[in-house]
Amino acid sequence: MDLARTALTDRSTHPNLPTTEYLQRKANRHQQSQRPSEPSDLEFEVNKDYLNCEDHVIADLRVDRETHILFYTPRQLEILRSTKRCFMDGPLKYVFI
Repeated sequence: MDLARTALTDRSTHPNLPTTEYLQRKANRHQQSQRPSEPSDLEFEVNKDYLNCEDHVIADLRVDRETHILFYTPRQLEILRSTKRCFMDGPLKYVFI
């Protein structure tokens, strides 16, 4: 990795090599073409095959017109089931007792 970085940053001896920024943009464009399209509204399905989270359970819950997407491991669900109280403090901060 350091050898590649050195070669790419040493533009005086290799002026025809692409810049690091160009390679990053090209890699991002390629990754973007491999991703599912961005949802245009809140009526979308989670592409579970793309996420490839074998160790996570993915739940797509819909209550009225609201969508809640949950990602959790079986161990996290076990902890949640064994708790007696759950305190929530702002977004994504939970304290289980």
